[in-house]
Amino acid sequence: MLSVKGMNFENVYSNVEIREVEGLEVKVISINELLKAKAASGRSRDIDDIENLTQ
Repeated sequence: MLSVKGMNFENVYSNVEIREVEGLEVKVISINELLKAKAASGRSRDIDDIENLTQ
């Protein structure tokens, strides 16, 4: 995958969060960037995800 609608790599990467998973540090997208990308997609499953993630 080379691009994701609604996402800019530099913006997303500068806002990553580091989480520990089973002893490993893993970089994950921030919740705000994830919500922006899901909103930009416009897919019904992503809109549903937004509703569930913001409750």
